[in-house]
Amino acid sequence: MSPETSTLHDDKDLLSQIAGGASTALEELSRRYFSLLRAEARRILGDRDDAEDVAQEVLWKVWRRASEYDPSRAAAGTWLTILTRRAAIDRLRQRQRHLRLVEAQPRESMEVPPEAPETALVRSSFAPVRRALHRLPREQRQILELTYFRDMSQREIARATGLPLGTVKSRVHLAMKKLRSSLAEAC
Repeated sequence: MSPETSTLHDDKDLLSQIAGGASTALEELSRRYFSLLRAEARRILGDRDDAEDVAQEVLWKVWRRASEYDPSRAAAGTWLTILTRRAAIDRLRQRQRHLRLVEAQPRESMEVPPEAPETALVRSSFAPVRRALHRLPREQRQILELTYFRDMSQREIARATGLPLGTVKSRVHLAMKKLRSSLAEAC
């Protein structure tokens, strides 16, 4: 056992070692606290992928700013939980801000222009799709609208909404699955 790993028992010592650049101390702190940090972030965000991202961001922040930890103010676990709550709330606010921006943009109409000769036929074929879209949860409907009516890539949607790319992909997948099922029932 090396001298560095033999002192990895106290969280306060771990943070001190991290401040000194000991990556093994960060690995140990991560092993001890990652699940707790992820659970706290998920409690606030309600999303597993976002929670994972926040927990990783907090550990990255600890790596860069461990010297800011003051053991006289809080235990290490408390400090880490506070950092996680703040990061999760920031993520939540960012997500809400992006959603407001996206919702504020004028939407392109799904309606066919009246000058089209097949207007009645086209409109009647859109009706089941429109009804099925409106039955989807708002988050899934919004992602599909951005994908198909604004022609945005999933990566562009992730940037515009502040959602992780994995969340966008999951929502598209679930929305398409529900849409197919709803349209199959309508036929």
